[in-house]
Amino acid sequence: MEDSIFRYLIEDLKLRPGFTDHFFRVGKLNKENAELLNLKTGDPTAFLESIYYLENGRPFDYSKILYHYEEAQFFIQGASNMEF
Repeated sequence: MEDSIFRYLIEDLKLRPGFTDHFFRVGKLNKENAELLNLKTGDPTAFLESIYYLENGRPFDYSKILYHYEEAQFFIQGASNMEF
């Protein structure tokens, strides 16, 4: 793939992305994942598991990401049109 998966879905396949589920948790690294991040077994990490769906509810992408606890930074933007 040379370009955006979203552009491919929309322009080439005529499919529309719909929504995403994100599962975020904090835990300790096992040996295999610690080696991948150049950390020690048992060091803390953040895990993000994401599933992207089309408008019809069919999943099209699944990913798992591990974050290095000393290098991770997260930005969460809120909506300004919230009603109270």
